[in-house]
Amino acid sequence: MTDAPAWNATDDLELRSGIRMRVVQTGRPDGEPVVLINGIFMHTGSWEGLEQALAADYRVVRYDGRGQGESSKPEGPYTVAQHTDDLEALLDTLALGPVHLVGLSNGALAALELAGRRPEQLRSLAILDGFGRVDALLRAVLRSWRAALALGGTGGRFDVATPWVWGHSFLAEHEGWLLGLRDEAARADPRPVLALVEGALAYGEEEREAVSALRTYAGPLMTLVGEDDLLSPARYSLEMLEAAGRGSLVTVAHAGHAAPIERPDVVASELDAFFRYVRAEGPTP
Repeated sequence: MTDAPAWNATDDLELRSGIRMRVVQTGRPDGEPVVLINGIFMHTGSWEGLEQALAADYRVVRYDGRGQGESSKPEGPYTVAQHTDDLEALLDTLALGPVHLVGLSNGALAALELAGRRPEQLRSLAILDGFGRVDALLRAVLRSWRAALALGGTGGRFDVATPWVWGHSFLAEHEGWLLGLRDEAARADPRPVLALVEGALAYGEEEREAVSALRTYAGPLMTLVGEDDLLSPARYSLEMLEAAGRGSLVTVAHAGHAAPIERPDVVASELDAFFRYVRAEGPTP
């Protein structure tokens, strides 16, 4: 990778979907656009390590979804359909053309839904520690987070989620940092946190399946999972690859469910190799 130019743009965009969205763009203004979709409780800063590794060669777009970070927090729940509408509106507003779309965890649902709606919008699709449907196990996890939020507030929710999210190596080596992150989470407004959980849970209770979008989207596909990911282990990635009938699975050693945060350099290297492969192969017919 080459040295990144000094370009950083932060905007609050009013989208046609009705929300004000915090958007951060870095890297090369003329580079291939890479759009990063947050996991459920993330914000733009969560991607910092991965962004720094990609910005030398790409135009990296991060944004806070509704209810996250510095974006609007209207009444919830925040459904997957709304997240997808917001993403679609953002891409139209930025007029980026086809993008490399990267969805992490719950963000995979919006990525897959958009791929089904507008496959021409994608250069490629990368799913990181993701899932294509909210099955019985994920519904149980989300219900436990909702219960923890009711009993212990946003700090209690963080405590219950922690062993699901972080790999054992990262927990052992970054316990102090995670305690600081817990303090940040404990100060969060519980209302948008609840709305995010209920939106994801509703997707499962309605038995929606974003994985079905892979019957429409025929472009390049990569899945990546931390080897210690308890929340969305490799079986979810394999389900997506089976539905698509193509694509690749990358396993990241010493990483849990938050592989791009735990091992950003490794994940960035894998994404860069995938994007270069897509570029060499040319557009999907």
